[in-house]
Amino acid sequence: MPGPFVMLLVRTRDGGNQMGLPQIGRMAALAILGIAFSGAGAAAGTRCGPDPAVEIVALDGSVSIEAPDGGRATARLGDTVCRGDLVATGDDGRVELRFRHDETTIGLARNTSVRIPEASGGVELTSGLMRFISSVRELFTIRTRHANAGIDGTEAVVATDPDGTLVLVIEGEVTLQAAGTALALPAGAAGFAAPGAAPRPAEPATVPPAFRALVVEPEGASDWAIHIPPI
Repeated sequence: MPGPFVMLLVRTRDGGNQMGLPQIGRMAALAILGIAFSGAGAAAGTRCGPDPAVEIVALDGSVSIEAPDGGRATARLGDTVCRGDLVATGDDGRVELRFRHDETTIGLARNTSVRIPEASGGVELTSGLMRFISSVRELFTIRTRHANAGIDGTEAVVATDPDGTLVLVIEGEVTLQAAGTALALPAGAAGFAAPGAAPRPAEPATVPPAFRALVVEPEGASDWAIHIPPI
């Protein structure tokens, strides 16, 4: 039985691109990465119904989409992702997903999986490392195991594995909740929630080894991401 979830309730700030990301269009960014467009999104759009929730706007390496019925396909640029689908990256994979109505983009690092829930307004990070970034004020929920967290800001990095969940606040602030305890994290801070334990500030000496590099060098926590600014 799955354990409790970290819920990252993301309310972003107005003001366009606030992260200092390169001001380049989507096509220019993809050209730099040597990635070609694909027309495979049409079939996914039909499968998703008249209003697909999410679009793949950049990818590199191996990425797959698994439908609720177990059907699995290789993801391609331009594909739409339906509610209930699981998007997973391989050892060499990374991908950017844009939520069409939220002006919000999430990036998945290698060996990461995210499920798009049936209800709108969020994702479930089941394993790995992801980045959230948005340019509008919008409530967005990220769920992982181990704790609940509410984000009021425009950028955050979240990592999870069986040993716990780490949240890095790049812009805004987060309230991390677990085991009946809440921890407020301002921009630049990090928090960690172990299974069944109260959240605590994340320090290199107190987090599991898998999370240590993120705490030591938070400024590089999303260097892996394909930087496509929200529009």
